[in-house]
Amino acid sequence: MRGTEYAIAEIIWWMLAAAVIGAVIGWMLRYWYGGGRSRKEAEAKIEAQKGRYSEISEELGKWKVKGEKLVNNLDEKTSELATMAESRGELETSLATATNELAALQATHAACGVTAEGHAGEIAALESRIAELSASNRELQDQVAASVAAHAVGSDLESLAAAEEEDADASGQMAMETETAVMAVATPPLTRFGTAGADHTDDLKVINGIGPKLEGVLNGYGIESWEQLAELSEDEITAVDEALEEFPGRIQRDEWVQQATDLIRRFPEKVDRPDRKAFLNESPSQ
Repeated sequence: MRGTEYAIAEIIWWMLAAAVIGAVIGWMLRYWYGGGRSRKEAEAKIEAQKGRYSEISEELGKWKVKGEKLVNNLDEKTSELATMAESRGELETSLATATNELAALQATHAACGVTAEGHAGEIAALESRIAELSASNRELQDQVAASVAAHAVGSDLESLAAAEEEDADASGQMAMETETAVMAVATPPLTRFGTAGADHTDDLKVINGIGPKLEGVLNGYGIESWEQLAELSEDEITAVDEALEEFPGRIQRDEWVQQATDLIRRFPEKVDRPDRKAFLNESPSQ
């Protein structure tokens, strides 16, 4: 009986052992074969991801090159804009200078027009008076000739002397009036400030503190020479200063009178006086 039970137990044990061993072998076979396929699929997916990563990297490289080109273009456009802004500033400066010069020329032209009109009237009056005196002179000469032919020698001499005396008086009067008229024409008119006019034109910009615009304003009022500035009295300085509304106190602050006096002493000959450019070029060597 005991041998039968032992045999049955041994058979059951081996059956359990066989079952365990089969389960282990099945698990191992499933692990090795089933896991191998999963690994290959994972490796395939990894390779696919690597390929996609390479494509994305290549695209990023292309966009990086495009971005660098855009940055370079932006730098070039920025430089061009800066150059254009600088050119615009230079053009605006040139325009302002040209505008000031035009204003100065217009003021000078207006002053010259007034002066020319005044001289034209004086010259016309002078020519008319000379014509009247010439006619009177011819009449006196005719009277002298008639007296010589009609009277005796004594009477003729007296008449001739009287006629010659009258003719001399008329000629003297004509000469005096002619000289007065010529002096009136030669004498420059007064400025709009009531000061003495100019008989020549200097470059007022040589004086420190006077630019093209201020020179045009002064010319418009009739101040065109250094002498006019050098001879300004205190009252005249006040009148000029009040007229220069945009430049109050410039005459005293920049010492125009003293500068003009020094320039006249340095350049006494009016025809040899320099303009501002020539004066600045020669000043360092003086």
